Amino acid sequence: MAIRQLNYCSHCGMPLFKRGGDPVYFCQSCGHGLAGLSAPTIRARTGPALVLVAHLPHHAGLVRRVAAAGLDLFLGGLAAAVASSIAVQAAIIVQGRHTADPRTVAWIAGIAVLAAYQPLFWARYGGTPGMQLFGIRLSRLDGSSLGPARAVRRELAMVPSALPLGLGFAWAAWDARGQAWHDRIAGTVVVVATAPLRTRRFPPTTAS
Repeated sequence: MAIRQLNYCSHCGMPLFKRGGDPVYFCQSCGHGLAGLSAPTIRARTGPALVLVAHLPHHAGLVRRVAAAGLDLFLGGLAAAVASSIAVQAAIIVQGRHTADPRTVAWIAGIAVLAAYQPLFWARYGGTPGMQLFGIRLSRLDGSSLGPARAVRRELAMVPSALPLGLGFAWAAWDARGQAWHDRIAGTVVVVATAPLRTRRFPPTTAS
């Protein structure tokens, strides 16, 4: 009998869903990571061949995420204030004291630093300083790093999360994978910082 894909979650029994032909890593219903599955278990299922099963870290709790966000808000604001001060001084030196209102320069510099703070750390280090301090990191659903484009997408997706009184952020408390709305939009998950992702391969062979 051929070894075939798992059509149902081994944790809750709900059907699994594939997206664009990519391997399935999480159950869409309960958030259970498809780990620790043996070849006999796979043989008992039907469907197309599944060649990759992932050992994924557990998603981070809401308390850690809120604490990390608070620290990053402070650090980001501090960095923006420093950048604004430097920009104003640079504008005065370059253009002289009798120039346009320097507050415009300060606002532009501050907003630029705040906008770049999170995506830069997400893409480069997998987490902001606050996230690193509280032992959590950001990754794609398969455990890989984000990359600049996905980091920017997640930053922009925070706008719809914040608009309905922050409901999109609070959604992480009820979601099976701990995803807020912007995580779902960007295809990301906040997990406990552990060892790198390990995978096991079950090649589609046949059994007598």
